[in-house]
Amino acid sequence: MSTQESKLNNQPLALHSKLNLIILCTSVAMICLSIFIHKKSWEHHKQQHIILSEERARIIEHSVRKIIIDNNEENQKELTNKLSLSLNITSVKILDQNGNNLFAHQQENLSKPLYKHQFTREFNPKPQGTSYFGTAIISLHLDTLEEIDQHFHHSLYLVAIFTMVLMIVTTIAINLFLKAPLQQLCTALDQSTHSPEIQLSKNSHSLEIIQVSKKIHDMLNKIEHQNIEVRQARDKALLSEQAKSNFLAIMSHELRTPLNGIIGMSEILKSTSLTHEQKELLTIMRKSGDTLLELIQRILKYSRIASGHMDFHEETHNFQKFLYSLHDITEQQIHDKNIIIKFDPDESLPEFLIYDESNLRTVLEAILLNAVKFTKEGTIAFNISAKDLCPERSLVTFRISDTGIGMTPETLKEIYTPFKQQEDSFIRQQGGIGIGLTLAHIILKHMDSEIYVDSDLDQGSHFHFSLEMKKAKKHS
Repeated sequence: MSTQESKLNNQPLALHSKLNLIILCTSVAMICLSIFIHKKSWEHHKQQHIILSEERARIIEHSVRKIIIDNNEENQKELTNKLSLSLNITSVKILDQNGNNLFAHQQENLSKPLYKHQFTREFNPKPQGTSYFGTAIISLHLDTLEEIDQHFHHSLYLVAIFTMVLMIVTTIAINLFLKAPLQQLCTALDQSTHSPEIQLSKNSHSLEIIQVSKKIHDMLNKIEHQNIEVRQARDKALLSEQAKSNFLAIMSHELRTPLNGIIGMSEILKSTSLTHEQKELLTIMRKSGDTLLELIQRILKYSRIASGHMDFHEETHNFQKFLYSLHDITEQQIHDKNIIIKFDPDESLPEFLIYDESNLRTVLEAILLNAVKFTKEGTIAFNISAKDLCPERSLVTFRISDTGIGMTPETLKEIYTPFKQQEDSFIRQQGGIGIGLTLAHIILKHMDSEIYVDSDLDQGSHFHFSLEMKKAKKHS
């Protein structure tokens, strides 16, 4: 028997167990509910029955008063006769005001009651102006409650018998109508994997099993063909992506070589005698060259990541010095803009941490550059805080906000799509190729983190993410 057949053969048993478990749980719930309802009903009937029984016991009050006033043999006989006619009164005991026993009677012809109630009633008869005091302690036989209790137990027995019968019927029905057909279907499926012809025994289920088996066999063939097509399409997409990554890498390398030459020559040219106008043109050329070199480096890094090469090197670094270097770079980028940068590192930040400085720098520079590019005027806030997770690790949170042009909800949905930029004349003037935030998003994903963005059009943007970092006792 194959593994697949074995698993399928176990399914009817599992279904049988589940159905029986459902029936059992339902029955237990019904029994518990019945007990709860019975207790409530029993208490209600008990109170009602006690009230009724105490009312019926008033037939002896006149005789009780007579004994309290004059405890003679005639009055005692009268009360005894009344008690013999009152079947619900089991005993009566009469005491005077000093607690002395005046009368006591126990009914002997009554069966021992299952439920009994006792109450005390005080009497103060005043015949001919003289006051007498006495107390009667009366016990009652609550026979009606016994019938209620017997009826309840009878109902519980019926529920238990019904549950057992239902479980037996369910088991038989599953074995007859599910287990045999499913076992035959399993056999047919096992045969279909080895032979195109399905051989089945002749019984009432054969025709249906053959049809189902053939349908499943055809469905499996279609799924296999679809899987082949999906794999082929995936391989083509991977080859196309690899070709694009390789092209980007090669072109970036080829462009970087002459660009380094241009930047180097501009530095040499800057040291020669130049007019003021020539120096301004040379500064523009150098700035454009640096911007182009930065774009090429980003393309190189993106192509490496897209081709599956993601390097991580965690080392001990001076974290505070690293943050101030980022602040200085941002200050240089906004020197000709009407922008103020608010740099606010938390005073409790550790001085040394173990982290990947290169990748973290790429992430923060991308977000800060994005804020500088798309903020015409206002402020850029760069906040860093840390929270100790344990003595060895800290959770460092980075927050970067700007008062720039912001983003529409549609732009937010495509913010991490490479080479995709919002259609806006101001954005197009800033340059760039739209992979900075894509790089930051991919790198943080590999570092088990994620960028969260809040932005509204013309209201600015807010980026924040957190990284878990190891603390370093000293710089190594």
